[in-house]
Amino acid sequence: KQWYQRRVRGLTEFVKPEYSLPINVTELEPAFSSDKNFIEINENNEDHMWAKVDMERLQAKLRWCLDHRDELKGIGSKAKEEMFKTYTREKIAVEAAVRLSQISREVESKGRTENNSFDNNDAR
Repeated sequence: KQWYQRRVRGLTEFVKPEYSLPINVTELEPAFSSDKNFIEINENNEDHMWAKVDMERLQAKLRWCLDHRDELKGIGSKAKEEMFKTYTREKIAVEAAVRLSQISREVESKGRTENNSFDNNDAR
């Protein structure tokens, strides 16, 4: 189960049960079809995977949505509130700047390490 969570981690960062209806992933399968018009395999996406879901649980969740529209609206309102609170442009800009700074330091550090090892070997 943890392997699946890592592989589809992008969604689990913001799909929380408090304000969404997550779907259980049973396994991953290659993202291609015999219908080449559906998705074309090439060197850029041959390792992409589709999440297979538990169809019975998905059907039950969809049925719940049809039967509980008022509750579903409440879940949607919570989701909207959370997205506007958590994913503002300002917060994303700060996160991006912090990450770019980290990457820059890593690159500079690696460059200094490589230059130092070259200089040490050159001095011999």
